Amino acid sequence: MRDISDLLEEHREAPFPAEVEKGRDYGAIDPVMIDADIFGWVTSYASGRQLDPDARHGLEQARLELGESWNDLPEASLPYYARLVRLADAATQGCEAVPSPGPPLADRIDLVARVACNGEVMWPRSHAEDALRSLTAGGLEILGLDLRKYPPDGGTHEAPWSSLEPAESTTNLDQALRSLEAALDSELTDYPWVLITYRNARWSDPVLTRGEVGLLADGLTDDISFDSALIDLGIRRNPPARNEPPEAVEIDAAFRSYERLLDADLIRLGRLQYIDGGPPGRVAPVEHVAEPLAQVRARVEEACRTSSDWADWAFSCWSVNSPGGDAVASLKREGV
Repeated sequence: MRDISDLLEEHREAPFPAEVEKGRDYGAIDPVMIDADIFGWVTSYASGRQLDPDARHGLEQARLELGESWNDLPEASLPYYARLVRLADAATQGCEAVPSPGPPLADRIDLVARVACNGEVMWPRSHAEDALRSLTAGGLEILGLDLRKYPPDGGTHEAPWSSLEPAESTTNLDQALRSLEAALDSELTDYPWVLITYRNARWSDPVLTRGEVGLLADGLTDDISFDSALIDLGIRRNPPARNEPPEAVEIDAAFRSYERLLDADLIRLGRLQYIDGGPPGRVAPVEHVAEPLAQVRARVEEACRTSSDWADWAFSCWSVNSPGGDAVASLKREGV
């Protein structure tokens, strides 16, 4: 992943696209003003100042308008605005570094995709159909759709929508398009993003993001604390830019990955306790105690909300690989 400050500097030094006519609107945007607005908000975020609700709302609206106007921009200008898109997404979602872009698709629609801190990929509603066609044309199988929004007060709101059964490529696309049509026709009109879960149609592995594979790889040799999981999942960089407790949006991203790994039976999530039952603060054998996801999340959120020291929240939960998680991590490490 790229550091936000590095990508900001790259954008600052890049020439404005000659193909874009200044003073002309493209779709819903003034291309000069939206460039300046997004750059200003992200610069503030990268300096260590958390975005207040008004700034977060403004940045999210600018990002949405840029996405909705994507097909109106000149083709040659898209790499310039794609860099702006990635910066906006990192700041809106609370990422410390800029997530890697989504997989290459069949056309320019990949550049407008939003990549979450943990590697999930989503598209604006108006581009979701093109994204589905591009994904399946590239040999990928659609597994499900969810609707998502990022409110100004932070966090993530998601409406699970569909889970598709394995099928031939043409049938899979038809199923996905029908599911998308139903989602867009539903009452959930205030969810502007369509999260698409997919995998290579030739593989039967669980669908994992790069960050989730990294967490399992670390889990081959050790138990993973919550602060380390944030780094493995790509939510915080290594070393972290700050040791303050994660914000709601970061906790959301981590627990979406935890939930996916639990559903695939790749990890156990819970806490560590001393085997001899004695007080903490000693070098002694410990064991992992698995707990329900909701219970773990409640403890983590409380620790992040009330902590006065890094250790108060950093060790608020631990994950360990299951045998299946070790097997997947070993295969990924060997490049299988």
